[in-house]
Amino acid sequence: MKSFKQVTGPKAKCAGKTVKGGESETCTWAALPAHSQATFRASLLPKKRTKTGAIAATVTIAQPNASLGLANLTVPISKPWADLQLSGTAPRTAKHGAKFTDVLTVRNAGPAAASKGKLAVTLPAGYKVDKAVAPGAKCTTRKGQVTCAIASIREGHAVKLALTLTASKKGASTLLANVEAATPDYVPANNNLSLSTLIK
Repeated sequence: MKSFKQVTGPKAKCAGKTVKGGESETCTWAALPAHSQATFRASLLPKKRTKTGAIAATVTIAQPNASLGLANLTVPISKPWADLQLSGTAPRTAKHGAKFTDVLTVRNAGPAAASKGKLAVTLPAGYKVDKAVAPGAKCTTRKGQVTCAIASIREGHAVKLALTLTASKKGASTLLANVEAATPDYVPANNNLSLSTLIK
């Protein structure tokens, strides 16, 4: 379970932790008003390398001397999923008007192949793209944006984009990038990246 929080109802005291399969999250109330209702939201993440099957959870409502109810919840994993990870390097400083290179890497941690991938790079004002090379991808440049279409990235494989750039403005600047795919990605936190360079 990636996250767990209460949405509505009398406020419960929960451990508030992220739990793994076989572990449990416990919420308690000192007292519950009659006819009250509480709603919780759990964000579930399949175990790595799981492609199909289901995620099962058991919910128990109990008081100190008896169990009041038991529910079994099953969420099917109906589609293959991947984990695209975006990383990159950029020089800390570069000379005004001189060429320098930023390198962005899209890696797929699996378990399934990521199809119809798209890497979008937004350049700072004053940046010019001299060359965009990404073996295994088709890249286009338009109005300060570089977009690379990646047909498929197998598990454990990566695609690298080398951007040869020239900056016409001095000062600190930041390049922003994002990657996505048609294949579901349950770890979107590592799909974004920013790279900064000081132009002197």
